[in-house]
Amino acid sequence: MKRTVYLILFRGVGGKTQLPTRALREELTMAGFENVATYINSGNAIVRSRMNRTKVFAAIAELCRARFDYGKAIFAPMRVEWDELIARNPFAKAVTNAPTTVYAVLLEDAPKAEDSERIPAPARWKPRRLRSSEACTCTRRTVSGKVRWPRNSTNGSA
Repeated sequence: MKRTVYLILFRGVGGKTQLPTRALREELTMAGFENVATYINSGNAIVRSRMNRTKVFAAIAELCRARFDYGKAIFAPMRVEWDELIARNPFAKAVTNAPTTVYAVLLEDAPKAEDSERIPAPARWKPRRLRSSEACTCTRRTVSGKVRWPRNSTNGSA
């Protein structure tokens, strides 16, 4: 199986919830992940693995529960999926002019229709499907997307 790069996004890190980056890198490496990198205390990591997404998610969730008492949501998009999400940003000029004002957000569930309707019409972006069944809604300052990655899926490799 081909090695796949996963972005590991830990929800709610900061304040009382901490994932020490050095210890997290060490634990992920000892668990068999390759090219492990973390970014400050952001709750973000990058790993490479031959495992499918389901196994990556299960291994990291269990490791974080056992070692760091972390039980919040974890997202594990493949790098290629993240690149697609960023490439679809309808506010490329904003990224160039003010890169800290545009965000990409992964949601656990698709936005409710009534919530999407509250976004002013000029700022709405019609949901489209990516190969990961992603539905996106955009505003001028944020890009919110739902990527359905079944935890029991076996299609985690690129």
